[in-house]
Amino acid sequence: MRKSVRPITQIWRISGIAGYALIAWAAQVGTAHAAGADCAPGFNGATPVPAAGQIRAAPSKRDAILGGAPSRLAQISAQQAGMLPPLTGPLPASAQWDACTEAVAPPAVQATLAMGMLPPAAPRIGLPDVFGSVAMAISRTPFDANWRRVRFANLGSGPWSAVLSEARTQDRAAQIATINRWVNARIAFVDDIRRHGVVDRWALPAESLTSGQGDCEDYAIAKLGLLRSLGIPAADLYLVIARDLVRRTDHAVLAVRLDDRLVILDNQTDQILDAPEVQDYRPVMTYAADRSWTHGYRVDRDPVAPPLRTALAAMIGGR
Repeated sequence: MRKSVRPITQIWRISGIAGYALIAWAAQVGTAHAAGADCAPGFNGATPVPAAGQIRAAPSKRDAILGGAPSRLAQISAQQAGMLPPLTGPLPASAQWDACTEAVAPPAVQATLAMGMLPPAAPRIGLPDVFGSVAMAISRTPFDANWRRVRFANLGSGPWSAVLSEARTQDRAAQIATINRWVNARIAFVDDIRRHGVVDRWALPAESLTSGQGDCEDYAIAKLGLLRSLGIPAADLYLVIARDLVRRTDHAVLAVRLDDRLVILDNQTDQILDAPEVQDYRPVMTYAADRSWTHGYRVDRDPVAPPLRTALAAMIGGR
């Protein structure tokens, strides 16, 4: 008997609702609250992850932004994880961003997707295809003002002058390792609420390095500023806003182009990691120089085979 084969169409599953909005709007992202990350170093990766029905999010920047009440999109994510009963009624055409991971997708993008994942696409030269994702250019994001403020900030002289002098004698790989290690030791993790009295603020590199305080995006921005001072092109330095899938928190790291590969500088380790080795982060938005990206993944789509779930439910923090 001949075995029948149903056709499979490859599509992109965009990481987070921002990506689905990109499909519909082509790059017109709605107004949103800028939200940062809860990503203090020192996490023990052996800590068990709660079962889906037991998940309860810890207080974070997203809670402060929403005044303690979950957004409609957060409810969808919770319902998907088995925390809440099914929602009734259509989603509104607009809603708030929820800590880097959720944006607004109009009803037109509430398409259904099968969940069979294909192997990660090979990274493309010049694009931040980090953590097995496919980077997709987008012209506007909720964090544009923050990024414009810090991306080309000059450092001048300061406590970092000695390490820059040392690093100028090294090749690029050694420079990256030196700067990652030095910044991790120089900055102590302090969240923005305690440091600035606001839920999210991206500090200039000199601010974080002078004060010795910052949160995860401040570590990454400081490393970016130092490496740019060493002559690494701004287009090779990527600020990645991500979701930590193990701790279920938001995070930020710096990805750096090293020859034909991307390496990751993380405030949680002095080790320089190849991007494909990092499996516990899911990228949401990435920035370099005057460009920005959201991220997608290759998936199987079988139009006749259940179960399916809506694109709006396929967001960061879901199963």
